[in-house]
Amino acid sequence: MNPYWDFDRVVDRRGTNSLKYDLARKVNPFLPEDFIPLWVADMDFPAPRPVLDAMKARIDHGILGYAALTDEGYYDAVVQWMKTRHNFETCREEIVLSEGVVTAMGVAVRQLTRPGDKVLMHTPGYHPFEDQTLKNGRVPVYSRLVQHGQRWEVDWDDFARKVKDPGVKLLFLCSPQNPTGRVWTEDELRRMADLCFANGVFIFCDEIHNDLLRCGVHHVSLASLYPGGKDFLTATAPSKTFNIPGNSLANLIVPDRDLAHEWRREGYCGHVNILSAEACKAAYLYCADWLDALRVYLDGNFAWLKTFLEKNLPKAAFTIPDATYLAWVDLRGIGLSDQEMEERTSRAGLFIQFARDFIRSGEGFARINLGCPRSTEEKGMERLKKALA
Repeated sequence: MNPYWDFDRVVDRRGTNSLKYDLARKVNPFLPEDFIPLWVADMDFPAPRPVLDAMKARIDHGILGYAALTDEGYYDAVVQWMKTRHNFETCREEIVLSEGVVTAMGVAVRQLTRPGDKVLMHTPGYHPFEDQTLKNGRVPVYSRLVQHGQRWEVDWDDFARKVKDPGVKLLFLCSPQNPTGRVWTEDELRRMADLCFANGVFIFCDEIHNDLLRCGVHHVSLASLYPGGKDFLTATAPSKTFNIPGNSLANLIVPDRDLAHEWRREGYCGHVNILSAEACKAAYLYCADWLDALRVYLDGNFAWLKTFLEKNLPKAAFTIPDATYLAWVDLRGIGLSDQEMEERTSRAGLFIQFARDFIRSGEGFARINLGCPRSTEEKGMERLKKALA
């Protein structure tokens, strides 16, 4: 194992102001002291060494003043990463910096819709889509994904009917999808986008998980399908990919350059700190090999989980997802309510997430974070077995 990406190494994160570890027992009172947290979506792997070295070099300069990101090398790194990893052509003029993807969601709702307008989203889904809609006085509209076997797909009749509602002005599209891990095909993306564009619906395409693919799976960026289009933006970030979400940085790619210029000029998305920028640049320039190794390791974690569930919890149904490091496990066959399963797993010392942590229609499912050393996964799943078998 390369010492710069020893994914088996367990790092003690307790007492580091970690949301995942240090806040857990405050939000989940059933957890014992020795709980295993496989909930919130950050990984238990150290960030790649070039990222840490870039941040340290900036700290060693000694001055951390206000930042104005004029470094052309930063934008070149973002542009090149999107081109080489996703066949997605962009340029500096289209890039808007944001404190994070969730921050950008709120900006999109406020700037692209009016109070009382409707915002469409798939369910089960990422809660901030709904939260930012409601917080800003808009109306969420839900289009439920449906299962064909264990594969989640768009309910096309329902989606078409809702996107044609004249009150719907914005679609929050998660691609790859969280929590199901679906990577949308080119045909699916075109079908959704064409319906939106024909009905005057702007698309906010959250592609934050776009790098975290199973080996052999290809992600298609929506923007790459519509060169010259302007009725969408793409939200990307290095945060999930390189495990630096605490750095709070996202790169929005906004092909409507007038809109991009306005958002930059007015500072709608906040200000990025200089350490975050150095980390992102280093990640995109020097850490592709780390990501490739991570993907292989995650594939192994998913394969291990599938075998474990088939042997020890045969009433659970699980299909390895196309993307993310998050397993979406069907526990409906266990025969317990979500509340019962949550309490049992928590008392057994395992913190995972159930339907109430997502937007609707996830009842009976659990999301399990596999972005961890295999030994942590194994201990956590033994506790799942103890709680539910």
